[in-house]
Amino acid sequence: MEKLFVRSAVPFVQVCSGEEALETLRGLEQKYGPQLKVMLITDGNMPSMDGDELILKVREQIGDRLKVAKLLTGDPDGFRVRVQYIDCRVVSKATDIDLLFDRIRSFLSAGASHR
Repeated sequence: MEKLFVRSAVPFVQVCSGEEALETLRGLEQKYGPQLKVMLITDGNMPSMDGDELILKVREQIGDRLKVAKLLTGDPDGFRVRVQYIDCRVVSKATDIDLLFDRIRSFLSAGASHR
């Protein structure tokens, strides 16, 4: 996944928790300002903050600059109800991974960089 972003000269950040993601996002906001556009790919189950909660917090923090939100899970049916109101696509780790890569390519080709 990271290689797709690097080839497109779009910053790629990988973090280990929702709190780290929010902290990193604050730094990116300071660096890129209102031109920052974000594609968030998160695991459904994380320590101390699940992916749907992270998506909500990111939307609160940056609003419509969150262009795409994807939640990866081994239990897509369990998350579909939880995310139906937060404009997020649930991606099954087992079966939808190719669709995820297609969406990443689409996001990158649409000029998603911070420039």
